[in-house]
Amino acid sequence: MVDVEVEQATSRTRTWWATGAVAVATVGALLALLVGVVEAFSLSSYDGTWVVRVPVGWPAVDLPDWVWGPSATGWAVLQSDGTGLNLWVEQADRWTTLLAEAAQWIVWPVVGLSVLLLVPVLRSLVAGRVFAPGNAKQVFTVAAVVAAGWAGAAWLPYLAAARALAQDSTGVLAGALAPAFRHEWWPLGVVALLVLLALAIRQGTSATRDTEGLV
Repeated sequence: MVDVEVEQATSRTRTWWATGAVAVATVGALLALLVGVVEAFSLSSYDGTWVVRVPVGWPAVDLPDWVWGPSATGWAVLQSDGTGLNLWVEQADRWTTLLAEAAQWIVWPVVGLSVLLLVPVLRSLVAGRVFAPGNAKQVFTVAAVVAAGWAGAAWLPYLAAARALAQDSTGVLAGALAPAFRHEWWPLGVVALLVLLALAIRQGTSATRDTEGLV
């Protein structure tokens, strides 16, 4: 009798923890998605004076000195930093701005979608069912979402550079510069870890299913 009561109490505690964890994760994920939308809208609605940085390759020809010096508003047109050469675009249109600042807003939908996808996994973990059917698929999907976010953060600034050069009013930059592809490698490490985790969960699920079949 005592064992039954203890088991029921433990079950109720797990249910409460699962409900609370799922609620917190869901609210956090929805807030992340909202922040991403607000951030993207804010970037595409700049008013006043602003500049955005787009990645370009080193020029194949000599450029005028004014390109390397500050513009009338004090910004250097071309500037080199630790990542390479960047073109600073003043008063960029909304699409160029949105694409150039992709890394600033794209992280939020990636986090939000990933957390929403992991909610069923979290629920099963709290319930003590690590190898519940479907967990591996959810983790695989999260890996795909992170990979897509990495690709977007890497490629959208490239498109912004192409757009900025196509709109060059000086007639100098477009013929001498080309968009450059820049990226960080560490997100792919996260993707690889998620894939390995999903494979381990799938293996564990298969072993659990086989064990249960023998009982």
